[in-house]
Amino acid sequence: MKLTIEEQVQSAVAARKFYLEGSSKSDIADVLGVSRFRVARLLDAALEQGIVQISVQVPFQIEPDLSEELRRRHDLRRAIVVQTSPDPGELRDGLGAVAAGVLGDLLTEDDRLGIAWGRTLRSVVAHLEERTLPRVTVTQLTGAAGSANDNCIDLVRRVAAVSGGGSHPIFAPLLLPDAATLAGVRRQTAVARTLQQHARLTVALLAVGAWPDDSQLMDLMPAGLRRKLLAEGVCAEVAGNLLREDGQELSSLSDQLLTVGMADLRRIPEVVVVAGGPQKARAVRAVLASGTVSTLITDVHCARALLGD
Repeated sequence: MKLTIEEQVQSAVAARKFYLEGSSKSDIADVLGVSRFRVARLLDAALEQGIVQISVQVPFQIEPDLSEELRRRHDLRRAIVVQTSPDPGELRDGLGAVAAGVLGDLLTEDDRLGIAWGRTLRSVVAHLEERTLPRVTVTQLTGAAGSANDNCIDLVRRVAAVSGGGSHPIFAPLLLPDAATLAGVRRQTAVARTLQQHARLTVALLAVGAWPDDSQLMDLMPAGLRRKLLAEGVCAEVAGNLLREDGQELSSLSDQLLTVGMADLRRIPEVVVVAGGPQKARAVRAVLASGTVSTLITDVHCARALLGD
């Protein structure tokens, strides 16, 4: 539709009132002294002629198309794919900022939040501390692992402080020397009380460890045990649970790990997994295959690997 000078002016007026002022087409028709159908044609012409240019700005450099493709391909409730630097620190910070936003949107005062551990979750918690959270109860999902700065005890304490809710920590290690020791620790009153809370959780926040290159749990183990588990097919861990590539749990170490079980994780209505980087793709795929994940927050490189691009 070629516009005369007068029509260009009318199109600009109509577009300004419609897109910027929120006026209805009927109101614009009254102002211009034309029909409502004429206004619709003027607005269409404004787009065609470049008088109006529409752009969609997505925060946090999110990739919406890739996010939707990943969500559909893996049958997730939601998937958020973030464009970040491949630098590990910047990657964790970008994922942490987005995950904190998602978690802040999800949580209500009726929720009970469970948290695992890891460097990525430390970034999530740091960004949560910049937000206002509803009052939620926070529960530790595993025994303590990692450094003093990113183990579960510290993360649970920090989130509880932000939300003002109660907390259920576990003052015991994740990896115990044998089944008898694990059984004894699980019977301790404070530990047993926290473990009982796992059945009441409504939201869980998890990271993913990738074997053999990026796993804090693996780093806790003697070399012989690492080789044995790798030979048995471990490629991923989530909340201390060891998984093969097909998502099946490897049970050979389950009688030494103080952690929420995979069956309990599957019963939690909302399980948010935050993990990224191309080196994590195989491990993330295994966690997705386990049937525990409802929300995945990852980066472009990991997402493309998960989609086979």
